[in-house]
Amino acid sequence: MNNFAVIIPAQEKNRHNELGDITSFGDTTLLEWKIAQCKEITGAPNIFVSSSSKKIQDYVRHTGVNFLYRDLDISYSDMINDAVNHIDAENIILISCMTPFMDYNVYDRMLNIFMKKKPNILVSVEKKTEYIFFRQKRLNFDDKFISRKYLDPIYITINGCFIFKKDRILNNDDFGVMLNNATFFEVDSFEATEIKDTNSYELTKELINLYFKRSLNYAQ
Repeated sequence: MNNFAVIIPAQEKNRHNELGDITSFGDTTLLEWKIAQCKEITGAPNIFVSSSSKKIQDYVRHTGVNFLYRDLDISYSDMINDAVNHIDAENIILISCMTPFMDYNVYDRMLNIFMKKKPNILVSVEKKTEYIFFRQKRLNFDDKFISRKYLDPIYITINGCFIFKKDRILNNDDFGVMLNNATFFEVDSFEATEIKDTNSYELTKELINLYFKRSLNYAQ
């Protein structure tokens, strides 16, 4: 796994909680929870937390992972560009604290696919078969109302895991442009659970026990 490095963006404050990625989750924090999951796929020297927060820098010191300082107002794409310039690994795994139920079982499968198929970028998505409107217009059905099972599915990008080669960024490929040529990796609705606001944060905490039950089933 030395040819891979993990980047975990983290902030002290965000829209779902005043403590951001270091808010409580179970008996730990969202950030430490995610670091622990990442340590199941690679060693601490290959994990990099990117943040503008001195508090987070102090917080991650005891975990043994690396800290990359970034400017507070930097864009997401620029954060990625800056981070990869400080990393020697050829391949980058970009992982979010906001998807706490996406863990080793997902990352390991994605890594295997990335190594075998060598896509431009591998993106975690959730498949939905629903009646979709955009700007008041139907997208995937017409005047004839059909069963949901016959609809063309849509794929929602989950801010959980992106895997790509570092040289794509170094060659000035913007992260958003790379997504034009993405290969999808489908996750189930539980793995896709994402903290987006206070309500989803509270709901996600209620699902922790279910997460551990699922993890035990995977291990058997």
